[in-house]
Order: sequence, then structure tokens, then C-alpha cells
Amino acid sequence: MPAAAVGAGLGGVLLRLAGLPVRIAWTGVLGMAGTAVAAILGVTVLTLPVLFRTARPDGLRFE
Repeated sequence: MPAAAVGAGLGGVLLRLAGLPVRIAWTGVLGMAGTAVAAILGVTVLTLPVLFRTARPDGLRFE
């Protein structure tokens, strides 16, 4: 979310310098943030079985 805030701020400054109205498409911003959260959760869920398998005592013997 900090990246979205900084990007919106910089975009607003540039639009004001150009003399254009500042409008932010919040649905697009929230849609992209939701997609990023879904991707992070999906990758986390998909890697949990491998993590549990390698964290067992017999999996920790190999280095």
C-alpha cells in the first residue's frame, strides 16, 4: 500500500504541474492490490506442503 500512496502522490504532483485535473481510479488501485494479495496468499499456500516436508527431522538431515 505504501507504493500505491507514493505513486498516487507523484502522479498528482505531475498532473498539477501539467495543469490537468487530478483523478485517481480507486477501483483500479484496489483491484491491483487485491490481485497482489491473492497472488501472495496463493504462493504461500502452495509452498506450505514443501516447507512442512523439509522441516521434518528426516528432511533436515540433508544439507
